Amino acid sequence: MPLFVLWDGIVSSLRTYSVKEMNALVAGLDGAGKFDWDIKRVKSGPSVVLYLLGTKK
Repeated sequence: MPLFVLWDGIVSSLRTYSVKEMNALVAGLDGAGKFDWDIKRVKSGPSVVLYLLGTKK
C-alpha cells in the first residue's frame, strides 16, 4: 500500500500546473480583465502549494 500512495503522490505532483501555465489559462478567459488575479506558490511543509485566487475589481 505505501508504494501505491507514493506513486499517486508523485504522479499527482507532475500533473499540477506551473505559475506560467496558470497565467496563460487566466489570460484566455472571457472577462479576465474584470478580476484581479493572484497566482502564487506558497511553501507548505516539505512541499510547495500553488494557488489561484480571482477577486472582482
